Amino acid sequence: MLNYFTVIGIGGIITAVTGIFLGPIGFALLGLGVGFLQADQARKELVKTAKKELVKHLPQVAHEQSQVVYNAVKECFDSYEREVGKRINDDIVSRKSELDNLVKQKQTREINREGEFNRLKNLQEDVIAQLQKIEAAYSNLLAYYS
Repeated sequence: MLNYFTVIGIGGIITAVTGIFLGPIGFALLGLGVGFLQADQARKELVKTAKKELVKHLPQVAHEQSQVVYNAVKECFDSYEREVGKRINDDIVSRKSELDNLVKQKQTREINREGEFNRLKNLQEDVIAQLQKIEAAYSNLLAYYS
């Protein structure tokens, strides 16, 4: 009923100011506009009332739910810690295995290097012995023809 009188009042003011008479469609549109404004005002009032009630009951709800929230957050962090710890341990094991493999390869190559060093040293000694034999033979040959 209030909407009806409001629409008629606003329609009358518009007619008086502009001189244009609103037909039934104009009054219907004006009624919808007023209805939307009233609905928006009611929504704002509802939000304000809900906010007051929430502020009033929030400390009690927070106190009641604090342990539940604490446990949920703790479980999330514990789960995350276990997962990260597992990944770190897996990475350490993988890297350790890789390092052990590299150490074995290095030791194998060092052993081969020592063997190769000894082989080359023996070869050098053989070459020096052969060189000395050739030089002695050359000296004997020069002495023979001189």
